[in-house]
Amino acid sequence: MPHQASSPPDAALPVPAWWNDHVFTLREVASIVDAPPDTVYHWLDVADLQGFPTGKKRGHRSEYTAHHIYTVALLAYLRGAGIRCPNKLIRSAFEFTHAAGEPRAPGEVEEWRPIAGNGVKLAVEAWLVFVAVRHMCEPHFQGDTHV
Repeated sequence: MPHQASSPPDAALPVPAWWNDHVFTLREVASIVDAPPDTVYHWLDVADLQGFPTGKKRGHRSEYTAHHIYTVALLAYLRGAGIRCPNKLIRSAFEFTHAAGEPRAPGEVEEWRPIAGNGVKLAVEAWLVFVAVRHMCEPHFQGDTHV
């Protein structure tokens, strides 16, 4: 599914040292993005099946990064606006938040502009979602250590 940046991204927003640490449970991810755990699990499972690595197994459960939360938060934003998130839209979110298969932060004032299944062009202020997720994840860390 095609997506567009609003313009060539400015310098990427600052990423904390803990941003890519696998420390969040599915329930924590769901709580932070305010979406049902089953919905979040579906989004992450679809992304994994499409080749985007998601959680790391620790025992019998998977753990996720703040970057995963940021990507899922883009989808949760659309869901909160009553927009369905089919597989193509899930893929678009993960493509937008990765560059050459690696996690990336948005540029200042960068938007994610996916196209919904019915052809409607959407715009999500990705930089605001990123800043909000970073702020919500910070209390889970002391310095660079998960608490």
